[in-house]
Amino acid sequence: MERHQKPSDAFSTLFVAPRVRISPILGGIPSRFNTFLVHFDEGARCIRRIFPSLSPLPFREKSNPEWGSENSGIDERNFQILAHYAGWVTTGNKGDHNLQLNTVLNDVQILLDSLKYKHGDTSRRWYFVTDFDAYYNGAQVPRATLSGTDTVVLPTNEGILGILREASREGGSGFVHLVNLTLWTTPGGVHFITPEANEKIRYTQVSDGSPNKEAFIVGTDGVRLYGRDFIECLSEGDEKRRGTLTLSFDMCNATEFLAGIIKLPYQYRSPNFDGGANDPAATTRSTNQLVVISASQRDQFAGEYCRCGALTYLLATALMEESDGQQASTASDIIRYIHGVCETQPNRDYLQTPQIASRYPLTGSFWLLPEYHSVL
Repeated sequence: MERHQKPSDAFSTLFVAPRVRISPILGGIPSRFNTFLVHFDEGARCIRRIFPSLSPLPFREKSNPEWGSENSGIDERNFQILAHYAGWVTTGNKGDHNLQLNTVLNDVQILLDSLKYKHGDTSRRWYFVTDFDAYYNGAQVPRATLSGTDTVVLPTNEGILGILREASREGGSGFVHLVNLTLWTTPGGVHFITPEANEKIRYTQVSDGSPNKEAFIVGTDGVRLYGRDFIECLSEGDEKRRGTLTLSFDMCNATEFLAGIIKLPYQYRSPNFDGGANDPAATTRSTNQLVVISASQRDQFAGEYCRCGALTYLLATALMEESDGQQASTASDIIRYIHGVCETQPNRDYLQTPQIASRYPLTGSFWLLPEYHSVL
């Protein structure tokens, strides 16, 4: 993996891309890594439906597992599902290739900072479903457990789908930030994970020889999750939704995960992509807005920046600068800023082109939290 040390300044440490490359034994298919954060704000009944026995956890310590008076008046609830894939490897022509994503350990801090987390904030509840011990400002983040069992909830395929499916039943607004191991390969092949000595977990994938390719993410149980399954779970609440659902994909080939599955005609892209930016005209007002933030286009890598995912870090930083009194930024402004930094990538083969797309036009200042999105 090529590393390039940028000049010392307030923004840069290491810019590395891609995060991981899979060997030609798997057809030269690059791997993708992403993180998962889910934000829902439609009342306690929506969150309890996610897992009936899931304990609500305030930061640093567990709270009563029952939804009672302690949750009265809470306006925002956030779910973070983060996959590290510790010890995961795959076999290549020159030996093992590491699939472990270390930058996800740093994404926690920048995400919580951008979402305005404060110690002692009783207006929100934070839930962490991870396969590692996460830390924020030096304090360990309590991982979500099933009430009465102390069983930690893991970011498996079924765990991710279950959260999306149950949370969508009540409609409402939400924010989902995805960073899991992601592959771009033939849909008909087989795959499996095998525990080995020295705490290694070997991920093996065998293609069926089909020329077609499809993007999918991998749960920590090794099971595939396709874009159609992802959207199907979220779409169950579309008719009830009266707000904005925002999805963010910090991964390689990000736009391909949902390609052909949903229609997002309003695209805010980098100025030089496909001949120029096209800020769309206004259309009919809707209360069922869908926004998708993508780190890269088809056949592009998603890199790392300042030891975080590049999109994660730059998106969060741009939003924090705006909230600190800088000029308000539109969706196009945010993308131009991220694209400008990505253009400094010294290896031109690893350039990535970010994009924000939406079902209906975005107006005014752009924010991750749903209540800040405005729809014409």
